Amino acid sequence: MDKTPYYRQSAVVFALLTVMFFCVFMGVVFKKEWLFVLEGIFLVVTVIYVVLSSITIAKQKKT
Repeated sequence: MDKTPYYRQSAVVFALLTVMFFCVFMGVVFKKEWLFVLEGIFLVVTVIYVVLSSITIAKQKKT
């Protein structure tokens, strides 16, 4: 079983979560509300990416 797509998916998700947590950190330190909005956007993008990449991996597995 080729696990490369799963490793790639995990790497991208961890990178997006890192950016998201960095936005939270910067928002708390500098007290900028717009960074929390940016964090919410990254959260939505992360969830969408996970769902779409999981569907893509499942389709590739069938063929």
